[in-house]
Amino acid sequence: MTLLLLDTNVISDLLRNATAKLDMLNKRVLPLFEWTELLDVDWQQAARFWADARLKGKQIGDPDLLLASLAYRLKATLVSNDNDFDALPIKRETWHSV
Repeated sequence: MTLLLLDTNVISDLLRNATAKLDMLNKRVLPLFEWTELLDVDWQQAARFWADARLKGKQIGDPDLLLASLAYRLKATLVSNDNDFDALPIKRETWHSV
């Protein structure tokens, strides 16, 4: 099974035309996912990712670092249109290609 993480841009795109898309989100999309907690190791990995990205001249926000850390731990593919994730050692797909 392939694990996919969605960033907030994907969720917000799904929610345009709110009523119909919210219904679709609740009935068709969210049941396909399971919630996973962030662990202390995810926060520690996020700090390492932050330091590595800074050395490469990239500044990545905390929410993105935590998503990347979770994807790294779960060996998941992160679904995002954000090229900042390319500075990190995770698998990423743009949401247009999924």
